[in-house]
Amino acid sequence: DFEINNTKYEVFITDKIENKDDETIMGETNYENQTIHIKRGKPSVMLRTFRHEIVHVWLYEYGHYQHEKEFSNEDVCEIVACSYDYVSKLVDRWDKSIKFN
Repeated sequence: DFEINNTKYEVFITDKIENKDDETIMGETNYENQTIHIKRGKPSVMLRTFRHEIVHVWLYEYGHYQHEKEFSNEDVCEIVACSYDYVSKLVDRWDKSIKFN
């Protein structure tokens, strides 16, 4: 579990993530339920997926709704610069505490 912008999210490891498009999904964030699901797999892939989903959460919680605009290179650089410390600390904490099997 973690908190961002006064909103608590729960993280779940799962064997399968359901999707409508029959594509491989490694992670999924549900903003309404404040949950993240990460598909069980290689630890390095799970960590990258967790990092990816955290950035989705960071964008959402700070008002950058991904379906409302396209992000320029400058936007992406600013987002990475602003979120890097938070995301890195959270991923490091998760990496040390998670059981991958």
